[in-house]
Amino acid sequence: AEFSLSETDKSDLSDDMIYAKTVKLIAEQAPLQLISGEKLVGAATLLESAQHNTPGCEYRATSHVTIGFDRVVKSGIKELYSRVEQRLADSELSTEQCDFLLAMKMCVEAMRIWHQRQLQLLQELSSENDKWQEVLAYFQQVPENPPQDFREAVQSLWFLFSFQRLCGNWSGLGRMDEILGPYLEKDLKENRINLDEARELLAHFWIKGTEWNGHGFGSGTSGDAQFYQNVILGGRDTQGNDITNDVTYLILDVIEELHISDYPVAVRIHPKSP
Repeated sequence: AEFSLSETDKSDLSDDMIYAKTVKLIAEQAPLQLISGEKLVGAATLLESAQHNTPGCEYRATSHVTIGFDRVVKSGIKELYSRVEQRLADSELSTEQCDFLLAMKMCVEAMRIWHQRQLQLLQELSSENDKWQEVLAYFQQVPENPPQDFREAVQSLWFLFSFQRLCGNWSGLGRMDEILGPYLEKDLKENRINLDEARELLAHFWIKGTEWNGHGFGSGTSGDAQFYQNVILGGRDTQGNDITNDVTYLILDVIEELHISDYPVAVRIHPKSP
């Protein structure tokens, strides 16, 4: 697949729009990968991405940052798209501001294209093999919409994270237990899932995170935080309450069991930490 815009296509475009159009080409053309037995959908399938480049353009990708997965998982990309459109409606925006917002809008549209391609393939596979039905059930509505349960929340977080990786951006994951914990707590109370099933989903998340192993920047991975997909556990929320929950302990269980170090993990400790 060719992700580069021609010089003619790039003429008179800002850097923001060149990037956004490149991201859209990636979403439209990057190869899909669904492996039998996986419980999560989405893969960063381009080697340039693992080398910290934006496939198809000269821009270096972004790392050493943790983007707002927490907000987008909770609200869905539909809400994000709506926020951009509302901002664009401001008649006092400068040309540069409008251009930047239009580029943002195109990047969200690219995520939707990537999701629809994955969904179509998953639907085709599930019509031939019932084993894909369960995955299809919790992939259809997220990340477009807010998750309704723990399975959808894990899938939404993985999809958003892997799409950033596909575009070459190495973002930290942030406070995974704070993001996912409330969904698991609700599901456990309603007997919709048990801890073993939740642990298995998180293990799939960890295993899929090794998809770039051996293909990092330079000659293989450096050990320098691998691809910067840092995870934070524990600590307090904005009201000072401890946020340690079942997801905290399940992630620690998965790390201990699988010995996968591709996610550098830090634990926040405070006087009332359990």
